[in-house]
Amino acid sequence: IGKKNGQQTKQEKPIDPITADIVNVKRIEDHFLYTRDGYIHCYIKVEPISIDLLSKNEQRRRAQELTAEMSSGRYEFKLLIVQRPVDLSGLVGKYNTLLHESNDPTEKLLLRDEINTMNRYILGGEIVEKQFYFMLWDHVGAENELLKKANDFSERLDLNHIKCKILKDQEIVLLCNLINNPAYINLEDTEYFKTVPLLEGE
Repeated sequence: IGKKNGQQTKQEKPIDPITADIVNVKRIEDHFLYTRDGYIHCYIKVEPISIDLLSKNEQRRRAQELTAEMSSGRYEFKLLIVQRPVDLSGLVGKYNTLLHESNDPTEKLLLRDEINTMNRYILGGEIVEKQFYFMLWDHVGAENELLKKANDFSERLDLNHIKCKILKDQEIVLLCNLINNPAYINLEDTEYFKTVPLLEGE
């Protein structure tokens, strides 16, 4: 509330920024995410590896080899670690099938208890898995150079027996939704760029 000519005037409410300004995504095309501030991003998904079967010396040697290989690259990158609930729907479906086929009361009781436990995990998001991504970036107009960097980065990981792949447009959309939209986290096989549903009056 302000004053003008001795009278109180109501100040205009500041306009909230739109979602696009907050997320900073202009468009997603081919292997690139274009931002509104003039950058392009490229993403590499890394398949997780298990080091439990390696000795301490083997783990140390793998780490040193990977460090030496990656440090020879002359560009910046970021590591993204994204947590998401594990999809247990397939396991629940299997248990339901066993429940309908079983004639043993004890087995049915155990299966029902297990199904209820799995459903609680699904609703609560208590069981999570980590997904790993590397992000590389450059200015708009340097698409070819950035893709060369991403290929070189992938080859260096592959030389150290780490499987990876450069994400394409639809996979980048899934990653963005995984980070920014919690309701989207378990949707893998979805239509590309889903539209917003509208309610029509009768």
